[in-house]
Amino acid sequence: MTGDEVNRRRGTTWSKEATPSATSLKLLSAGSSSAWALGEDDGSQDVLLQRRGDGTWTIKTPARDAALTSLHALWVAPGGEIFLATDDGMLRSANNGATWSEQEMIDPATVIWGRSGTDAYAASVSGLLHYDGKAWSRTSYSGKTLALGGTAKDVLVVRADE
Repeated sequence: MTGDEVNRRRGTTWSKEATPSATSLKLLSAGSSSAWALGEDDGSQDVLLQRRGDGTWTIKTPARDAALTSLHALWVAPGGEIFLATDDGMLRSANNGATWSEQEMIDPATVIWGRSGTDAYAASVSGLLHYDGKAWSRTSYSGKTLALGGTAKDVLVVRADE
């Protein structure tokens, strides 16, 4: 399922924000003052969009080879760190997308969630992975994951039908 517009509420008023033309949105994540979205352009290529402080949306290129790979999942930590799962691994930015580092993954991630930039979880075909601020490692959960969430103390996994 994709969408073609972003609606914003400030106070009690709703308004539409224009996104780049011919872009369909499929995932939205925001933390701190930044908002990011995954979408597809009119050629069905995956794109990453960033919402600027003035409310405008632009297509961003996170790494030199990002256009050659599929973008699977996106999560923005409360502190603004961005996690972007691709075919080739996990891209991470700690400075609002100015620079990106690539982190090796055991398998490509399909869902990302966390509490902070140093306590994040990613679901992959081999199970649930945890990021401790340095590296990704396997957890003891090995089921397929449809959705991730949690609280300050608990990680919640919606198990996908096998």
